[in-house]
Amino acid sequence: MRIWAAAAETGQPYDVEHRLRQSDGSYRWYHCRAVPVPDADGGIREWLGISTDVHEGRLSAQHVSTSRLTGAQLRAARGMLNWSVKQLAARTGVSAAVIRRLEEQNGLLRLPDETLTSLRDTLSSAGIEFIFGAGKPGVRPR
Repeated sequence: MRIWAAAAETGQPYDVEHRLRQSDGSYRWYHCRAVPVPDADGGIREWLGISTDVHEGRLSAQHVSTSRLTGAQLRAARGMLNWSVKQLAARTGVSAAVIRRLEEQNGLLRLPDETLTSLRDTLSSAGIEFIFGAGKPGVRPR
């Protein structure tokens, strides 16, 4: 609403992604853009715009980011379980040297999906919940 109000006041085009409530009460993501159409006096006669449903793409982009682990999450999860690097390596089939290297990394771990899945699933089945979303990724006991 703030972006639309600013565009209406200044006459500048707007471009925003937001959720719209559907007739069934659910919400979907839309990408909305509009430009003012001037009248003969230079005022705004109307707005010409388009709203594109981007819900599936937005969710799949969120899934990609939430399917990744960080070194801090891996280190914290192992600490919560009181597992040594060797214990985690034995349970996942990932070498202890690789686990040590991963825990030292900041940010998302760059590994093949099957390796990340093995680490995440092993730790999840042992009672760890990985938290993704706004802010920093986190870990907590389930």
